[in-house]
Amino acid sequence: MEGFAVRRALVVIGICCAIVLAAIGAAYLYARIQLGRSLPRISGAVTLDGLRQQVEIYRDSYGIPHIYAQNPDDLMFAVGFVSAQDRLWQMDLTRRAATGRLAEIFGEETLEADVLVRTLGIEQMAARQLRTLSPESAGALTAYSSGVNACIERLRTLPPEFRMLRYRPEPWQPSDTLAISRLLAWQLSMNFESEIVMMRLIAKLGARKTAELSPAYPMDGPFIMPSDVVEPQISQSPSLENLSRNRRGASMWAPGRPHRAAPTAQILAGASHLDAIIGTPGGSNGWVIGPSLSKSGKPLLANDPHLSGTRIPSPWYIVHLCGGGYDVIGGLVPGLPVPMLGHNRRIGWGLTNMNADVQDIFIERLNPKDPNQYEYDGRWVDMDTRIERIAFRTGEQALSFIQKEIRRTIHGPLMNDAVRGVTQAISLSWTGLEPTEDIEALFGIARARDWRDFCRALSKFGVAPQNFIYADIDGNIGYYGAGVVPVRSSGNGTTPQRGWTSETAWKGQVPFEEMPHVLNPPSGYIVTANNKVVADTYGHLLSVEWAPRFRYERIAELIESERAHDVEGMGRIQLDTTSLLARRLCEVVVPALANEPDGELRQAAGYLERWDFDTTTDSVAATIYHEFLLKFAQATFVDEMGYELAKEYLADYYLWVERFVKLVEEDSHWFDDGRTDTVETRDDLAVRSFKEAVSSLKRKLGNDMTKWQWGRVHIIAFGHPLDRSRVGKMLFNVGPFPFPGDGETVNRATSEFAKPYDVSMAASIRHIMDFAQLDRTLGIHTTGQSGNPASRHYRDFTEKWLNGECIPYMMDREDFIEDIEGHLTLMPGQSVQGTEP
Repeated sequence: MEGFAVRRALVVIGICCAIVLAAIGAAYLYARIQLGRSLPRISGAVTLDGLRQQVEIYRDSYGIPHIYAQNPDDLMFAVGFVSAQDRLWQMDLTRRAATGRLAEIFGEETLEADVLVRTLGIEQMAARQLRTLSPESAGALTAYSSGVNACIERLRTLPPEFRMLRYRPEPWQPSDTLAISRLLAWQLSMNFESEIVMMRLIAKLGARKTAELSPAYPMDGPFIMPSDVVEPQISQSPSLENLSRNRRGASMWAPGRPHRAAPTAQILAGASHLDAIIGTPGGSNGWVIGPSLSKSGKPLLANDPHLSGTRIPSPWYIVHLCGGGYDVIGGLVPGLPVPMLGHNRRIGWGLTNMNADVQDIFIERLNPKDPNQYEYDGRWVDMDTRIERIAFRTGEQALSFIQKEIRRTIHGPLMNDAVRGVTQAISLSWTGLEPTEDIEALFGIARARDWRDFCRALSKFGVAPQNFIYADIDGNIGYYGAGVVPVRSSGNGTTPQRGWTSETAWKGQVPFEEMPHVLNPPSGYIVTANNKVVADTYGHLLSVEWAPRFRYERIAELIESERAHDVEGMGRIQLDTTSLLARRLCEVVVPALANEPDGELRQAAGYLERWDFDTTTDSVAATIYHEFLLKFAQATFVDEMGYELAKEYLADYYLWVERFVKLVEEDSHWFDDGRTDTVETRDDLAVRSFKEAVSSLKRKLGNDMTKWQWGRVHIIAFGHPLDRSRVGKMLFNVGPFPFPGDGETVNRATSEFAKPYDVSMAASIRHIMDFAQLDRTLGIHTTGQSGNPASRHYRDFTEKWLNGECIPYMMDREDFIEDIEGHLTLMPGQSVQGTEP
């Protein structure tokens, strides 16, 4: 009887499992059928209100739209139309993120992100920015919005995400584009989070000890700009006299100054939720090689931004725009009407984040009798206030609301209005809180004919500052660091300032003409990898927090290893996975393992001793090194910081990596474990950490070290914002895949410290240009042109991207016309109701 009961229970369990699996399968199949109905129309003729003349749209075999219009407004209309055909939900999601309306569709879990964005006031800033645009640019955004809305109005079947979340998109507005542009700038302006980490360190360790952990980029570089090129540009700079004082700083947290407890880490929660929806901020690589180093005798340019590199749909959308003064191809951000990187028939450009410090936190003194007043230069000043009513979903169609009073001082919004748990009044200054002319810059860059036009357009670029690289068909190469960088009265931007005095206030911005730039440098090439732009002799403080030097050094090393380069060689550089950080650390630390008597540890150390520092997916040494680095860095700081604070510090990659290298090279006292009676050296802690790393890998991967390949643990997956359910994962996500590299390889694959080995940052797009054949360049992004999983272009780029392949970016119609998959004609006139766009 007992056996029978067991068998019966197993049968019941099996039937239940089969029913669950069948239900999941049925749901998946139904979803796929519904998805197919939402695919856009890409051939035939469509009549649309808002057009002045006929527009032709050819889609090549890769899903890239080639748009031919007869005037600029119709061109912008068509860009909006095709962008919405392929990426409407992504555009709407980004718009909601930029205007603080995510919780309306996701519920209370994204409320903190909405409160943060509403506190910043991005939507209000975008409305102000719209009023300052030139009539031409305002008209272009209006035409773009009309194109998006023409697509929305003709939809019979919405993209799947709208149906899953049960809502419809609202009409697109020109200010929505500006809000998305400013949200992108927010993603690339990251210093305020570092300041908060530094505040918490000071509260725990004191100011003097914290100073030992501040960013530590090497004094001798490398730099993007040689000092002898930069210094003549700013020799008469009025800020030069103040530079030494700025670097000494008049921080709120100067050594010896008493301080109160730092705010909790809750202030970071809204930003983290925002990143979880729209993707992580990222670095980039970009370099340009002049004719003297090129096999074709013309410049070569390579660029691979890392913004949101593990999201699907890709953050990039490739388009070719022709007509109305444009003939340009490249990658745009859905929601924006022109490429942010690419080329026209004469010039090409790429960009990397400059990492300029454009944010500061100010500690405010509030009036104890009136919380809406703050002290400034000895008097109480009324704050600007506004009320934000923020909706969040509580049921299928039900909404609830919270009301927030947003307060703003002369420095910027009080961040206390964004989060709970902050013990002091903290305001945020950010250059992105004021209108700038970024969209005018993008329009100008796309139509530039030479270096002068390019610089004229860049003079309008605002936030976040970028390293722009340039080349043209005449053989010129150049670099310009463009964007609004504040001039500080005091401090170096690493710790909060006293908000109650004008002595710490920003004093304008660095003049555009004095920003670092060069045309045709003597070296014959220019490299940017988010590293330090110029030496400290430069007359303006741009930042003190830079990407580690190692990607820059590896790119320069590979460029200088060859007498002449071609497109294939540029591609090999982009895919390089040798880690110079690993080389440097292993050179110093591995000798300490040489006398380890334990045979197992000696075997593991042997992998590092023989390693060429190439982090390929089959490398065992790469796995051992990364597990060791994880344990070693954590052991160095956790004894004095505690686990949670150490985790926050180590999560800020640009804050600690160069400092850690310096500590290792100096055999710093930080390697002494304060929890023990003995005084440990660097080598002592390295050996202990190595033992822990080997034990950890045995638990994860087994005792056989030959099977500890990097690709077993180091993976990349492309996640969708709706992947929280099993059906969502099946429908939308792509991957995981084994992936080479790490955070300091050119083929970048950064992982979060709290989630080791799950890649969170990678090259989201690659572009390689040979100016001897500018009508047919190479590029690719991570997933595909479409945001619809039913489309063949949802993920058709992924395998190519993983394998380091590119597709051709074709500008001449004869190159793609024989292999097009769609030809859609947009005609002016009355709409044809009920026709799929």
